[in-house]
Amino acid sequence: AWFLGEVRAAGFTPRLDPAGNVFVRLGEGSAPPILFGSHIDSVPGGGNFDGDLGTLAALDVLQAVQASGRATRRPLELVLWAHEE
Repeated sequence: AWFLGEVRAAGFTPRLDPAGNVFVRLGEGSAPPILFGSHIDSVPGGGNFDGDLGTLAALDVLQAVQASGRATRRPLELVLWAHEE
């Protein structure tokens, strides 16, 4: 819920699939998107920031590209996997 709030506060509209994965797209067009992000569940030995950092970094990338005003050749799409496995 916290991450969805951050996404909305950044001006994006999150999309959830039936498995609970979150997708956030920047850009238009029919070209396949560039998908990036990570997971938010914990895994043994993964470290304190395993997954979480990749997810937050992906949101930061979307915000930076949007703020630049530049268009990309393909849509960019953040994915937050609900479970790594």
